[in-house]
Amino acid sequence: MLNTHPEVCILYEANLANRPLSPRGAQFMAAFPEFQPHLDANIDFPQVYHALAEFLAENGHPYHFVGDKILTSTLDHTSAEALADHRVIFTVRDLRTWLCKNVVISNFVKGRSIAETACTYLDQYLASFLLPHCLHITMEELVERNTEVITLLSGFLQLDFREHAQEWWKKVGQWPAGDPKAAVNWWQGHDSSQLAPRRLDTKAVLRAHPFWEEVLPIFDRYYHGRLTHFEPSQIAQDRAALAQIKQHEIDLKDLYKRSRSVSFGGGWFGSWGHRSKNPNVKPYET
Repeated sequence: MLNTHPEVCILYEANLANRPLSPRGAQFMAAFPEFQPHLDANIDFPQVYHALAEFLAENGHPYHFVGDKILTSTLDHTSAEALADHRVIFTVRDLRTWLCKNVVISNFVKGRSIAETACTYLDQYLASFLLPHCLHITMEELVERNTEVITLLSGFLQLDFREHAQEWWKKVGQWPAGDPKAAVNWWQGHDSSQLAPRRLDTKAVLRAHPFWEEVLPIFDRYYHGRLTHFEPSQIAQDRAALAQIKQHEIDLKDLYKRSRSVSFGGGWFGSWGHRSKNPNVKPYET
């Protein structure tokens, strides 16, 4: 959605400040090897993206905003002060369905404590409320109220996305050769990015469980109050509570009566859901 605007260039998990480079970062550098001297200078995050913006402008690609889509887990070392002058868009899913999503089961849950996984996810969400310029967008509103999200983005970035982002899913990956937006072809591993947002991919019915009684009041305070200002003392108190909940031993099957998680994308099922061709997605259903 962001990259549909001609004044915006957002990479995808390139993490140019990380060493070694991520696969996406290496992919970007293969397209723009002339940027290597900046990486050799060991510029920290987020300064590396300032350097990238200047580099792209000097090479015929001036943008108002240059950024990256980055997992919060890779930014644990980054303080709120480091991002104080930057705009951050933080996307979050409802914890109830995030925890039983098939790709989350595959990549985050197996072999790890359920409570630790959930509380780490939630702790990173709470920490984002310490950022002075942060817009919180939920996956649920992105799918179910996409037009409203486009309006929110327009106001937050002071750029009008409404004209450019109409039917943005038809424009994903449609960048000319040499365009920085085409350097990281993330969409090839995300079938659903080229489908209109119509329905959520995961549904669940919860079991009564002490874990939900402890963690959901904290999550819902921020999830439903995401446009609210929270005092640092409140955030610190809630994060301390999460640190205690994280110690619990919980079996995932004890948290759900039933759940269903599908992947959207190609194939005759299309937007109705199918077992994705993405090798990272492993079906999970109870």
